Amino acid sequence: MNLAGTLSSTIGGLINLSYLNLSFNKLTGDIPKALGNCSKLQSLVLNNNQFSGQIPAELGNLSLLEHLNICNNKISGSLPEEFGKLVSLVEFVAYTNNISGPLPQSIGKLKNLQTFRAGQNAISGSIPAEIGGCQSLELLGLAQNDIGGELPKEKLGSLSSLQIAMNISYNNLTGEIPPEIGNLILLEFLLLNNNHLTGEIPRTLESLSSLLGCNFSYNDLSGPVPPVPIFQNMDLTSFIGNKGLCGGPLGYCGGDPTSSTVVPPLVNADRLRSKIITLVAAVVGGVSLILIVVILYFMRRPVETVPSLQDDDVSISESDIYFRPKEGFTFQDLVEATHHFHESYAVGRGACGTVYKAVMHSGQVIAVKKLSSNREGSNIENSFRAEILTLGNIRHRNIVKLYGFCYHQGSNLLLYEYMTKGSLGELLHGPSCDLDWPTRFTIALGAAEGLAYLHHDCRPSIIHRDIKSNNILLDDKFEAHVGDFGLAKVVDLPYSKSMSAVAGSYGYIAPGEPLFPLLHFCITDPLLHFPFLDLENLWPLLVSCLTPHPMTEYAYTLKVTEKCDIYSYGVVLLELLTGRTPVQPLEQGGDLVTWVKQYIRGHSLTSGVLDRRLDLEDQRIIDHMITVMKIALVCTSISPLDRPSMREVVLMLIESNEQQGNFIAVPENDLPPRHEDDDAP
Repeated sequence: MNLAGTLSSTIGGLINLSYLNLSFNKLTGDIPKALGNCSKLQSLVLNNNQFSGQIPAELGNLSLLEHLNICNNKISGSLPEEFGKLVSLVEFVAYTNNISGPLPQSIGKLKNLQTFRAGQNAISGSIPAEIGGCQSLELLGLAQNDIGGELPKEKLGSLSSLQIAMNISYNNLTGEIPPEIGNLILLEFLLLNNNHLTGEIPRTLESLSSLLGCNFSYNDLSGPVPPVPIFQNMDLTSFIGNKGLCGGPLGYCGGDPTSSTVVPPLVNADRLRSKIITLVAAVVGGVSLILIVVILYFMRRPVETVPSLQDDDVSISESDIYFRPKEGFTFQDLVEATHHFHESYAVGRGACGTVYKAVMHSGQVIAVKKLSSNREGSNIENSFRAEILTLGNIRHRNIVKLYGFCYHQGSNLLLYEYMTKGSLGELLHGPSCDLDWPTRFTIALGAAEGLAYLHHDCRPSIIHRDIKSNNILLDDKFEAHVGDFGLAKVVDLPYSKSMSAVAGSYGYIAPGEPLFPLLHFCITDPLLHFPFLDLENLWPLLVSCLTPHPMTEYAYTLKVTEKCDIYSYGVVLLELLTGRTPVQPLEQGGDLVTWVKQYIRGHSLTSGVLDRRLDLEDQRIIDHMITVMKIALVCTSISPLDRPSMREVVLMLIESNEQQGNFIAVPENDLPPRHEDDDAP
């Protein structure tokens, strides 16, 4: 859609309306008061328009409303007191407007509110103590406003569900940081920078065991930085701008050098370094020994072959195939088309199974993925069957079609459309690559469209968890299709309801993955995922697997979100731009993201970082690639809060092409569907 004009008040006559999404249009004028008559409305999404005026008090009549998104508009005035009547509200997103005045005290009545994001406005006054009534609140985003006064002590500390972030940076807060914040044991990000806070950083913050990042810079804080473990490892930029603050990353405080509060850096650093070296040496030595034994076992073990299936093995019931292509075929048809899953028909291998090319009697070519199940012979649960059916209904031009699923006597088969050009990884990193930049960009845009569909248009949304160039498949026109989107993980975990399991491939995983889940990759993935990886580069990869990596995103919470997919997609963009694989030599950083950032630090963002196999004589191509490089760098931000949503990535890619006069022709329906955006708080 590309709607313009005003939103008519006649919309209030749609009394059975439950979902209204008019985001990413050019609508102007006031939000109609008549929307308050739509008593069954559960989701109202109006972001990224040009709405102005105040939020109508009549919206308070929407007692069933769960999602209200009005961000990126020109809305002014204050939040009405009737805001507290939205008793079902789960998510309120209103950042980047002109909202002013204080937060209403009635906010405390929103018992179900999980997300409150109203940054980049002109909200004034102080944070009301009544906010303590929001007992379900997980994210509080109020950055870049004009909020003053002191933080409510007991009430703020009672928000026990606060987990994702508390961002009140760039305001006019005064007084001390409440010690009660230490009660927020689930909190992952605490951002209080650029205020006028005084006093010391409370020692109670040591209780924040889930904390992944924080920022206290540019306040009037004083005293020593408390000995909170994460503080000692943080960059000093999180503490600078406080004249009286010392210790931790800022350096030694004067006074008693034996004080337990402040550790003299020179004396203790040597001792600590010695202990760390001893510990790391012991761990690396032990793990290396185990790893060598396992690698030798895998190298000596003969390649497992699939046993031939006898005729009586293929007598199956209709229930063995849960859904199938329109023309239909049986398990025996699949066996015959692949000659009993013979090695010569294999076209790809992964950690979860082997993919075979099957030409059916009708002439249709399909890809059959035979999964390596950990539960061979077990029954498939109803919940698992429901998940398969859900994935089977997904239809999008940039997602590989899942034709069917077949389960027979311990064999799990997935039936996909066949991609004639294979995977992006094989083409890009194989012995010969003739993908020019327009083709690469079209592939990048198509893959982004597919991911945006999974994240924003599927209900419930789907997190892929293993985005990589080898999972982006290409048809005969080099159009991208996202494949293997988490389904292998679902098949291995039939009871999976949570997306908390660590998944992904080395080089694509957002910073923070624990060391040991990567050992499976170290043992199996170098040859499975990167058949073009020569043995010369294998040792740096294994050493990198045994090197401790910074814990920022998963290490404490093991929480997987769509932001993990966005990081992985950013790595794929870097592959397309640089032509390099995601795994790099250890002396060059060990992974592609690190290599790119090191190059930019040393040489700035110039064409030298780009793939030399491309035609870099055309300045338009260079300029466009540099712009896309910036998008990739945002996608691979260390903090998940700094990464855009996939919908925003699609928009940025399209705009990057428009800036160059649309010199790359893309399919017309690559325009992004208009759904709610997911910006940082």
